[in-house]
Order: sequence, then C-alpha cells, then structure tokens
Amino acid sequence: MRLKAYRMVAAARIRQGIAGAVCQVLLWKVGLPGTGLLVGFAVGQALGSSSLAKRTGIASKETVAAASPSHLWRLALGNWRFPALVTPSALINVLGSQLPTIQIAACYGATVAGWYALGQRIVGLPLFFVGRAVSQAYLGEGAEVAKTHPEELHKLFTRTAQRLSLIGVCMLGMIAIAAPFLVRQIFGSAWNNAGHYLQLMTPAILVQFVASPLSQTLNMVKKSGIGFTMDVCRLLLSGAPMLISIRLGFSASTAILMLSVGMTLSYLLYFLVYAVTLRSLRSETLDLQQS
Repeated sequence: MRLKAYRMVAAARIRQGIAGAVCQVLLWKVGLPGTGLLVGFAVGQALGSSSLAKRTGIASKETVAAASPSHLWRLALGNWRFPALVTPSALINVLGSQLPTIQIAACYGATVAGWYALGQRIVGLPLFFVGRAVSQAYLGEGAEVAKTHPEELHKLFTRTAQRLSLIGVCMLGMIAIAAPFLVRQIFGSAWNNAGHYLQLMTPAILVQFVASPLSQTLNMVKKSGIGFTMDVCRLLLSGAPMLISIRLGFSASTAILMLSVGMTLSYLLYFLVYAVTLRSLRSETLDLQQS
C-alpha cells in the first residue's frame, strides 16, 4: 500500500482466489471432513501472496535497516494502542461475519445453511474483487491525505462512497433480480431457496459493499477505539436477530430477513460514524489553520 503497487496487490488477490478454489476442489475429500477446504484455503493464500511476500520483505528490510533500535522502540511505545485495539477488533469483525452462518446451521440445519452460504458465495465473488481493489486504493491514498491534508480526507471518503454506491446498485440490482433464475439454471431446482435468500440479503450486502472498503477510515485518523466499539455493535446486531428468530420460532426465511435488517442497520451505523468523525476532523483542522 505504501509503495502504491495496486496492480501487484490486485493480481495477488486474483491468484489467491483462483488458487484457493482449485486447491479446495482437488482436496475436498482428502483426510477428515472439511480438512481439504481448510488446507486448500491456506495453500491458495500462500500461493497467491508469494510475490507480495517477496516485495514486502525487500521493502521492510530497507526500512528497518534505515532506522535505529531506539527509534523503533519509541514508535512501538507511541503506537501500542493500535495493535492492542485493532487485533481484537479484527477477530470480532470476523466473528460477526461468520456467526450468522453458524447460527443458521445450528438451528435450521445444514441444508438451510448451505442455501444461505451459496447465495453469499455467488454475490461475494464479484463484489470481493471490486471491493478489495477499491479498499486498497482508498487506504493507500487516504493514509497519505490524512498525514498531509487531513481536511481533504472527508472529500476522498465521500467520493469513494458515491462510486461504490453506484457500482453496488448496478451489480447487486441485476444479481438480485436474476438470482432465482440463475441459481435454478446453474445449480438445479434443489437450490431454489439460495436465490430467494440472496434476494432477502441484498440490502445488507449493498450497504456492506459500500461500508467495508471504507473500514480503514478510523485507523487513518487514529480512532481505533471507536472502531473496536463499532465492531462490537455489529456483532450484536448480527447475532441478535437470529437469536430472536430462533426463540420465537420464526421460519428460516423470516430469520434471514431479520438478519438482513440487522446487518443493514449495523453497516449504516458504520458509515454514519465514519462520516461524522471525518466531518469533525475537517472542522478541527480548518479551525487550527485559521487560528
């Protein structure tokens, strides 16, 4: 990101996706149930990121060689809050993403969880590549803007959000409309519910597509504590709808609809906090410049 080698990063992501899928298909029946999926994912990540590891190793070696141990120690002491907050925040974020599938499998069975997961996988693949590419470019540009012209970061945020919204509406609109037909034609009529669940989750997926690439915003302005709080709120908003649905005996479709509402609210809250934080930073910076 610091070297702005966006093409290299994008190529690595594509290699990871292709290598991971190929390895999982080849290893899906190897060893204990599920082992092939785990091994395939790990191998795919390693194969896809080998070029990045080489480039990062060279850059890191040069950077470390140019810094004294005392300077590195001062940096570590001055920025200890970042890893202390971001690490558990990342774990909670992943839990919030995976918890609904686990809850669905535990309470409605593996078949319903498979329908839900297939829908997420269908829409997730194209959005993943687009979202990651935008996220990497936003992080690279935003980190520099936050350091040199923090009052301009809000403009970059707004411009990126507008473009993501346009792309998301176009892509997800077509996918949501055609989902039942496409799923039935490609995977067979037994998977019809996957298309239906995908339609129910479309609002949440759209808001997630816009908010997720902007998730580094709080780290850029050194507000990791707010980010940790937001991840906890998202975990609650993602897990609570399923718990309520299970407790009240709702059908799987109703539970997924409630999940969609909860996730939509959580990502809208993310976006609102990002916007308010940057607007406040812009006002503070302009006040300091005028004074």
